[in-house]
Amino acid sequence: MQSAYTENKEDNKTILKEYVEINGAEQGIIVESLNQNKPLLLFLHGGPGFPAYPVNKAHGVNLEQYFDVCYWDQRGTGMSYDADTAKKGVTVEQLIEDTIEVTNHLRDKYARDKVFLLGHSWGSYLGSLAAQIRPDLFYAYIGVGQIGSQLESEKEAYQYILKTARDRKDKRAVKQIENVAFDENFYENRAYGAIRTKFTEKYGGGF
Repeated sequence: MQSAYTENKEDNKTILKEYVEINGAEQGIIVESLNQNKPLLLFLHGGPGFPAYPVNKAHGVNLEQYFDVCYWDQRGTGMSYDADTAKKGVTVEQLIEDTIEVTNHLRDKYARDKVFLLGHSWGSYLGSLAAQIRPDLFYAYIGVGQIGSQLESEKEAYQYILKTARDRKDKRAVKQIENVAFDENFYENRAYGAIRTKFTEKYGGGF
């Protein structure tokens, strides 16, 4: 169910911004096309909570050269943000159902049997699950910064920043890193998240 949309055309490119009701929540998508009837790609952003469209445009990632690209802001993020969702939170199960419903919306709207699915970072976790559950909807799944074991990956990041701080004899950094607890509940620990982000950016681990 489409609620509203705007369309801009520039240099033979069409950028369609619309709000669609997906599983009871109004959610925003942007479809970018060079009007050459390219295959359709659904881009699942990372985070959770980092819409891909502005990041890709800022860094010159022009996937529309190869695909008609749908950038969907996942439930509670960007164009799909609402205060109730922010209070209640979302579940992986909800986001998988949303991914499948967004895919079906695109298939219906653009008359496609299947679409390509790309997941970046967190989106790679979501995308791999959606593709496993409904492989019939996708030509292929593409993982970028693919998540395998998030705990092991996070452990490597923690060990990297701690070792780098020690190698640089940065006593203040060592103290800050050692003062935050790292365990299997790291994703709930905001203090750890802030320190990890600060020092991966400082030491070159980066986004």
